[in-house]
Amino acid sequence: MAGIDLRSAVDVRPFCHRRLSLAAFTIAILITLSYLTCGCGGWNVPPEAKTWKNPVAATPATLADARQLYINNCQKCHGVNGDGKLPPGSNYFYSTKPTDFTNRRIVDAMSDGEIFWKMTHGRKPMPAFEKRLSDEQRWGLVNSIREFARH
Repeated sequence: MAGIDLRSAVDVRPFCHRRLSLAAFTIAILITLSYLTCGCGGWNVPPEAKTWKNPVAATPATLADARQLYINNCQKCHGVNGDGKLPPGSNYFYSTKPTDFTNRRIVDAMSDGEIFWKMTHGRKPMPAFEKRLSDEQRWGLVNSIREFARH
């Protein structure tokens, strides 16, 4: 019995391309859904946190204290000037770009409570500061972040 070469009889390439396209599309949908459901694609700030008011007044003394906290805890990722650019000589690399606090539109879109909640709870790659800094220190940092947007 002579062998039959089916490759010459039927071109299967269009079917393979459709299957690969469908597989790629399915993977893209699954990745998107996992980001949306696990909170990896965005901050899941509770609505009530967005209403919290900052109890720490932005005075020269509290801003100076907060600036030092920023230098010690935030600068290595968010940059010397709060612009999200890594400081010279930094070896940090993250897949998520740090927030640019000099962008007034971004900072003004967040309430004080929202900023406080984000630094309190963190989100990879940003660590949570709830146990590292007191409530008063974190509220002071909220004022410091707002200062970056004003200058």
